[in-house]
Amino acid sequence: MTKAEKNYRRDYGQKDEEELALNYSRDNLKEELDNMLETVNFDDLTADEKAYLNGRNQRKNHTLNIRFNDTEWEQICRQAELLRMKKSGYV
Repeated sequence: MTKAEKNYRRDYGQKDEEELALNYSRDNLKEELDNMLETVNFDDLTADEKAYLNGRNQRKNHTLNIRFNDTEWEQICRQAELLRMKKSGYV
């Protein structure tokens, strides 16, 4: 087990190996994107890239409440479980 995987276990608790690998891969891709964007002149970036750079370190302080009927909720729960995601992340 690598040091990064041990850190994930410490930070995210006892998750299964697949979820651990997905989180590790996602973070590696995010780090790679950050490094690549840092080498490009800010004026040469697309609007989406600029928005990403401006918002990546901002604190998440807004919430959105959404209501679902029973059928929609059951579908969301099933899909989130299949994808091994939190329901909020899936939505």
